[in-house]
Amino acid sequence: VVKTGGLSAIGVGTADLREEKLNLLIDPRAKQASLVSAAIVPVAINGTFLAPEWSLDKGALMANTAGTVAKGAAAVATMGLSLLVESVAKRAVGAVDKTDYCTPALAGKKVVPGQVAEVKTDDTSGSSPPTPQQKKQEMGADAVVDSVSKGLKSLFGTQSGTDEKTAKLRKRFYKDVSVSPEGEAFNVLLDERTVKTPGKVSLALKTRELADGVAEEWNAQGEKINPLSMPLTQIACTAIDRVGPHRDETEVLVAKFAESDLVCYHAEAPIDLVKRQHDAWQPPLDWLASEYGIKLTTTATLIAVPQPDESLAKFKELVASFDDHELAAFAVLAQAMGSVVLGLSVARGFMTGEDAVAAAQIDETFQFELWGSDREAEQRLRDLRGEVFDAERYLTLHCSKISETL
Repeated sequence: VVKTGGLSAIGVGTADLREEKLNLLIDPRAKQASLVSAAIVPVAINGTFLAPEWSLDKGALMANTAGTVAKGAAAVATMGLSLLVESVAKRAVGAVDKTDYCTPALAGKKVVPGQVAEVKTDDTSGSSPPTPQQKKQEMGADAVVDSVSKGLKSLFGTQSGTDEKTAKLRKRFYKDVSVSPEGEAFNVLLDERTVKTPGKVSLALKTRELADGVAEEWNAQGEKINPLSMPLTQIACTAIDRVGPHRDETEVLVAKFAESDLVCYHAEAPIDLVKRQHDAWQPPLDWLASEYGIKLTTTATLIAVPQPDESLAKFKELVASFDDHELAAFAVLAQAMGSVVLGLSVARGFMTGEDAVAAAQIDETFQFELWGSDREAEQRLRDLRGEVFDAERYLTLHCSKISETL
């Protein structure tokens, strides 16, 4: 255990003195909320004493954020946007850990991050109370999650925190599904009655293609309505009920990803991982700079680096130009991959969803090749891949691509 004024670092693993080999995982725990706490990730240290090698262990980080997707209906019930809210909140605020790890370590007790909560420190040095703006954002995030969860419970009959096998699914109450034009929009009808969102607003969609896609989801339901099989409906409801009424805070949450984007944090070793990251991440970074004049700073350190104010301002302007449906789908892309750069690359057609997912999972793939994978990790990545593909399809049906609507 290493303790500083800003964080505690807990090392787990082995240092083989006979073979002079390292197999360690260093888990830093921030003591206060900041952009630094949002960017801190566990570090895997391998190799020999003379030539140690390290890499970011984003698999462990994903278990706290993107891993929420694998919980099933709880993730789908909040339609993707809540995962963005939750991940930002956890990375920038909820990742704070003021636990005193040194006391039990000095007493000879085993220390596991997050599992010695009974030993707390009253030392608040170096910490500062949340600003009014931080409090406002936290309250706004909670409101989004709570209201959407309650609304979808009434629409689908699901309960937050359940999966497909245990969720109380609502019985199918309709026979025919159709699409009807109304003005410049298209409504989805169940037995000639317009589908309503959880907020009791008509599910009116901009294009016939998207309306047909949503209608197909409703028509494909069996005896029970399973929201896990209706991603287009979920994104549409998010856009209408949550993004529109909470436009400003949604833009803020999405734009924050640019401050600590996945593709800005590279490994220094091993060389194979460094090359993979460069080959996959540099092209979209170069495209973003040439296409929109948004130049992001990259680093090989663990500490968050400040991005240029001009670039952040341009990105905020870009996000503000999206309509509600584009922003809802883009939020899913950014959250799922931990990257607005990759999300925008998909939304604007620079990369396919498949290529972007591969780029976002480079670190995980590298770790799998070294140490093997497990069933839970593989399922988590499949769920993330599904979210990206669903959001990509939504944007395609909504208006070909975001770029064609600006």
